[in-house]
Amino acid sequence: MTEKNERELVSIICICWNHENYIEQCLNSLLSQTYKNIEIIFIDNLSTDNSFEIANKMLSESETHFTLIKRTSNFGISSNINFAVNLCKGKYIMSMSTDDWLTPDSIAKKVQYLEENPQFAMVSSNGYIYNQNINETIPYIENRAKTGYLFHDLLKENFIFAIGVLIKLSVIKEVGLYDEECPIEDWSMWIKISKNHQIGFIPDKLAYYRKHGNNFSGNFKKMKTSEINLLNNYLEYPEAELGKKNARKRFYRYTILGYLSKIPFYYPAKKIFWNLHAKLS
Repeated sequence: MTEKNERELVSIICICWNHENYIEQCLNSLLSQTYKNIEIIFIDNLSTDNSFEIANKMLSESETHFTLIKRTSNFGISSNINFAVNLCKGKYIMSMSTDDWLTPDSIAKKVQYLEENPQFAMVSSNGYIYNQNINETIPYIENRAKTGYLFHDLLKENFIFAIGVLIKLSVIKEVGLYDEECPIEDWSMWIKISKNHQIGFIPDKLAYYRKHGNNFSGNFKKMKTSEINLLNNYLEYPEAELGKKNARKRFYRYTILGYLSKIPFYYPAKKIFWNLHAKLS
């Protein structure tokens, strides 16, 4: 995009907790974006490693406007995002964990999409899953991806690739920020937005999700409970019951594959487990 087309500021919220091994890759991907009109709101969630120091050095040496904050207590993801939202000055915002990263053209393509299609409140894309456990990158292709009013579809399944989603800040404030009681803050937000707004989609692969042992999505039992609790808020819609059934199916599938992956001599099961986990998350 030309400078003429970069008039809209994009606020990128980075949430970090003990990511010293990943943070350089994340921040380098942001600082090397082809879309330059960005600000970075970096929130360190009381890391006990060198994450904050690494971020401070990298951002201070860059030409990108940034705000760097170390929380005095450890807060939940939603609480940190909401804290950061109040500091954002951009028309659009993107929130991400500092163990994930973007392709260089990720923000440019998404800004262009929303500027050319103002009827959409947010836009997602396809991406990649990096399975650190087996050192393998696989494409995340969302065959169920749709555009438009997706409220009823999202009650049945969270099919949105969460990394790098770009949202209008005005819409985030309109729907009431992120639910701080819900661990799956992204799905909860998509549902709230989709109730009255359209959602867009770009088929290009524009972001990377790093899957490792500390991801919340790797705790299958907590994920199932959180998904069911979220959908219990929408039981007046029949799709919510189907969504709860799908949550239970995913839990049993992951549990079985998880046990298989722990068999020392059964490497194929381990690989199948992580690949399916990535595709089905």
